[in-house]
Amino acid sequence: MLTFPKAVINLRYLTHNLRQIKKAISQQTKIMAVVKANAYGHGLLPITRHLHHQGINYFGVARLEEALAIRRLIKDATILVLSPIPEENFPDAVKERISLTVSDQLALKQLNNIARRAKTKALVHLKIDTGLHRSGLAPDEVTGFIKVITNQKNVILEGVFTHFANADSDNRFTQKQLGLFREIALPIKRLFPHTLLHTAASSAIFRFKESHFDLVRPGLALYGHISFTSPKINLKPILALTTRISRIHRVQKNETIGYDRTYTTKRKLTVATLMMGYADGLRRAPLSWPQVLIRNKSAPIVGRISMDQSVVDVSRIKPTPSAKSTVLLLDDRSDSLCSLEAIAKKIGTSPYEVLVDLSENRVHRIYIHGKVN
Repeated sequence: MLTFPKAVINLRYLTHNLRQIKKAISQQTKIMAVVKANAYGHGLLPITRHLHHQGINYFGVARLEEALAIRRLIKDATILVLSPIPEENFPDAVKERISLTVSDQLALKQLNNIARRAKTKALVHLKIDTGLHRSGLAPDEVTGFIKVITNQKNVILEGVFTHFANADSDNRFTQKQLGLFREIALPIKRLFPHTLLHTAASSAIFRFKESHFDLVRPGLALYGHISFTSPKINLKPILALTTRISRIHRVQKNETIGYDRTYTTKRKLTVATLMMGYADGLRRAPLSWPQVLIRNKSAPIVGRISMDQSVVDVSRIKPTPSAKSTVLLLDDRSDSLCSLEAIAKKIGTSPYEVLVDLSENRVHRIYIHGKVN
């Protein structure tokens, strides 16, 4: 059965992007592939499976459910939940050897007790708040935390990390965070030599070599995007989003299109109804999807985007498209009018949000092994 809308995901490009990341780091530096939020909208299990085939065995997620899905797929994977989880989920995490982010002594003691009763070890990463002020242990609380962890015989301190606030654009603040992390984490590393230090997500991997430490955490870069412009970074977007036209019709001058009658025609228009709406991942308001491409020509969205459908003006596209014509909403070419970056800028959001908004259930994902030029 042919289903629309669909996202075509090029796994060969994913391999290419992984190679670019490997070129930017030393051979000794480990890679944790960040596959949270359904692998940034690309499909958790297919992306994880492919990366595992490419030699990646370390994965970062945000929810225990994601970690458990990967555990069922790859029995020996190392999996870190990067966000806090409810304490009632601790037993499942310990049982399935899922590494957890901790930043308070109570959670540490609870994990130790659970692991002791299960006759196993709990794996933890200490997160230090160096300036993002979202989660993590305050710098002045670290010494007390380390004293406590040395007495928890059933806990292994697997890693120590932080998260940069804006490594894509603010060199000064990133260096401040990096300096604070180094000051705190290096003494911990001397106490626990096998502990992995990590700070660098996608932007820092390419902009701050000194931030690599033992492990890097690429996310958006794996999928072919980066939050800053650099001709030296050769990444390939791996996703193209398409749908089909379900109807072509004419609308007379001074007629309104869509719910709430927000758009009034200034002339006769030929419009196409698309098989995609905000339930699939488009935006209803205040800024909707700006345009689509039909036969490489731009067609603007007109009127409110509905839950399941949207309407575009195809008056200037000759010959007039037909019902069942393919429509491109996200291009896998970075210089396209419908590149992820161009669409995100027009909408007024980040590329991350556009990708993760793509419905996990309604957007059909197709995985191919296309040619890398």
